[in-house]
Amino acid sequence: MTLYSKLQKAIYEEDVKDAYIKALGLKEYQKNLLDIQTKEIWFEAKGDSKISTYAMFTQLMQYVQDSLNKGEYVPPFLCVIDTTKAAIMKSTDVIPFLEKKTIKWERLPAATHRMPWMLYRYISVRTLLVSK
Repeated sequence: MTLYSKLQKAIYEEDVKDAYIKALGLKEYQKNLLDIQTKEIWFEAKGDSKISTYAMFTQLMQYVQDSLNKGEYVPPFLCVIDTTKAAIMKSTDVIPFLEKKTIKWERLPAATHRMPWMLYRYISVRTLLVSK
């Protein structure tokens, strides 16, 4: 079954995660608060396509900010995925801005659907539409 077929049948966010894990052949990964985490890339996943890539990246940025604040590792790439699209960006495009701690994150990451306006110019994404 193709990635497209699996995503068309996805009901839950876990279905989306599992479909991408299999399609990308990920071997060493963790599924936790950060939806999918590898040494090379972090993924934020959604179970449908209603939320914009920018809103999903905003949620992911909060995890990046938290890791930076704790002096923890941040991978070279960040990706957001759902049932119809995927978008990827380099972490280095946003890390210098986040290191300044300009944004006052007031919500839990999952509740963030409005992006602080300052982030727009730092999120340079390559969006891919999932097709047959």
